[in-house]
Amino acid sequence: HPYNANDMNRVFRDPVGGTLFPQGSVVCIGAFDGLHRGHQALVRQAVTDAHAHNLPAVAISFEPLPREFFAKETQPQRLMLPRDKVVGLRRLGADAVGLLRFNAAMTQMSAEDFVNEVLVNRLRANAVWVGPEFRFGHRRMGDMAMLRAMGAEKGFRACEIEGVAVGDARVSSTGIRAMLAEGRFDEVERMLGRPYAI
Repeated sequence: HPYNANDMNRVFRDPVGGTLFPQGSVVCIGAFDGLHRGHQALVRQAVTDAHAHNLPAVAISFEPLPREFFAKETQPQRLMLPRDKVVGLRRLGADAVGLLRFNAAMTQMSAEDFVNEVLVNRLRANAVWVGPEFRFGHRRMGDMAMLRAMGAEKGFRACEIEGVAVGDARVSSTGIRAMLAEGRFDEVERMLGRPYAI
């Protein structure tokens, strides 16, 4: 599908560095592999919040995906290529996309440092939106309770959306991969909100 060069110009890779959004931003964080209905709900919520506060909406993901970095032997199937993810996030309304380099240094970054370096210093987050059961930082020690506590201290709102279900199944990239492996394309389409393609 056609992509706009502007989509790629709105991508940043480095988790630390100078402030990118001095006026503040509304951030959503996720792997966003496949941009399924749950991801779409999360991004749209952040975009709505950003518009209400006249701030840019920033979607944060990781490249490679953390599960790819740790699974050296058998690489898990990916639902979407990085460029398609960027294009999809921009189409959902993200003003900028962070495909943060997931490397050895990132695995060592504590949850506190992630909040201070990335969310506060780099992005000047006014609000941070995440999906259910969100974990982050070294050894996945950061969770929603910690994000809320640090937000109260640092001046950002920490917000969590509920999981999105299709029928009685919660939409997840892991579930979609399992369905693809079994050739259940109709169910995959319902989870993605579009036909599967790669």
